[in-house]
Amino acid sequence: MPRVCVLFGLSTLLVLLGGRTREAHAQTPAPVVVSFTFDDGRANQAEGRALLARHGMRGTFYVNSGRIGQSTRLTLAQLQAFQAEGHEIGGHTVSHPRLTDLDPGEQARQICDERVALSAAGLTVTSFAYPYGALDATTRRLVMECGYNSGRDSAGLLSPGGCANCPVAELVPPRDPYVIRVFSSVDSTTTLQDLQDAVTRAEQGGGGWVTFVIHDVCDGCGSLSITPATLDAFLAWLAPRAVQGTTVRTVHEVMGGPVHPPVPGPPPPERPDASQLLFNPSLEEDANGDALPDCWMRKSYGDVTAVWSEPGDAPDGSRAAQVTITRHVSGDVKLISSQDLGACAPPARPGHRYRARALYRTDGPARFAAYYRTAAGGWVWWAQGPLLPHSASYVTAEWTTPPAPAEATAISVGLSLIGPGTLAMDAHALEDLTPLRPVIRFGDTWKYEASGLDPGAGWYLAGFDDSAWGSGAGQLGYGDRDETTVLPATTPAQTSVYFRKKVTLDGPAVDVTLSAIFDDGIAVWVNGTLVLTRNMGVGTAHAKYATASAENERVDVTLPPEVFVQGENTVSVMVKQNGRTSPDLSFDLKVDVARAPPG
Repeated sequence: MPRVCVLFGLSTLLVLLGGRTREAHAQTPAPVVVSFTFDDGRANQAEGRALLARHGMRGTFYVNSGRIGQSTRLTLAQLQAFQAEGHEIGGHTVSHPRLTDLDPGEQARQICDERVALSAAGLTVTSFAYPYGALDATTRRLVMECGYNSGRDSAGLLSPGGCANCPVAELVPPRDPYVIRVFSSVDSTTTLQDLQDAVTRAEQGGGGWVTFVIHDVCDGCGSLSITPATLDAFLAWLAPRAVQGTTVRTVHEVMGGPVHPPVPGPPPPERPDASQLLFNPSLEEDANGDALPDCWMRKSYGDVTAVWSEPGDAPDGSRAAQVTITRHVSGDVKLISSQDLGACAPPARPGHRYRARALYRTDGPARFAAYYRTAAGGWVWWAQGPLLPHSASYVTAEWTTPPAPAEATAISVGLSLIGPGTLAMDAHALEDLTPLRPVIRFGDTWKYEASGLDPGAGWYLAGFDDSAWGSGAGQLGYGDRDETTVLPATTPAQTSVYFRKKVTLDGPAVDVTLSAIFDDGIAVWVNGTLVLTRNMGVGTAHAKYATASAENERVDVTLPPEVFVQGENTVSVMVKQNGRTSPDLSFDLKVDVARAPPG
């Protein structure tokens, strides 16, 4: 039974036995836990940390991993220091989207991949907060499956200007650990008295948990802000109340629970056609009916006023997009492909150049604009094209980007209007001018040796004779019932199974990616050079088992292009079991190669 329920029962018993009045009960506050949570990793929250420290308190900082270190955001070094001081770092997605607007795969990447990134940076992450308080049953389930112990809402408790009929405090433990109810976001209209009243209402209403959501800590810096003076005064008022049972705790200190291993989200969908990397290029699809085409977003900056509409003269299909700038002091407005983690955003390869095309008409200054995504998941301004000629009818615009930077993992591109006028656009396209083409596909045929015997020295070299080996299509293995080619299982389980394949390139490679599915350990050689190992900590000797278990795990790596040569190449693979009783084995592999563009 929750502690607050026990306390309430005890208070009731005292009234019955001792005839105590309601007023007397109100003078004996029930224990309350207060949590200060800070959303979005904003740089001025360092002031909040300092104020908490001054009063001997700790907070929970929910950050977006893709924004760490960006302008106006906290740095990784600051977050690591916060954690060392006893503050908690929580997850808030990679890039702060409204999760319920995304498909389940993109939601999982936003939630899971952030926890993977934060964990890899040495941060202990067990608590999650939903951006905008947007969640549904799928979102809640994914937060749990990604390894979080809790999910925080952005409302749910009695708050000024918010919920008038909600409870004054959350239960301890909460009624739902993945929908923790809180005092509505503190903003510039929230007074010191409002904050104090939230605590005293809980003390006089049976106790419980009151969580505050804070964004900016600064003077006059926005609507979602609290001044340092107000926060300091509230903390000074709150600190002495610890003697009567009102204490400050981080979310993890309230919730507890283990630190689960990080779980990566699913890989994004592949683009089978390098000549059209965009989804919904003609702007026809709008699944939620919000007048914004699927996989596109409107973006602006500066001091500008604009009106969006659909013109009645779409040149490709039935829909196009149009924007009119009615007031312009600085900046631009643009329609660009969505900046996400792969549901819409096409992948980018370092050094590759991309050709963007669109049909447009305009009487104002318009041009192409492009962004790229970093490995951390944040989006960065990249480049822009020259001004396009004015045209009263639709004409084709085309622009080739500079080579993608080394840190680029995805691309966002579209047309922008940078001054007064009207821009209409349709029929977009994005082409990789240095496309990756498959030379080995998942499902291709491999030679294999699965007897459990050592094939002998040099089995991975080009000249080795594998004519006596078996042959079959991927996926190869046994025990999972998803195999195209079922290999023989041995008792005890064979330590190592071997695969070989030859491929021919008609020219030198400039970019190579390799993807492998395996269970439990894998080592890959190309032309005798070891290029990949996983779970092979004790080496590649035939008699050694893998050092860890992996269930149909996938690994994606970029290889130095020089490992492949013009002409014949030999790819050799060893897959290991992780023990004598291992019940299954899996293998498949693909390789994509890019050649330099002409000219």
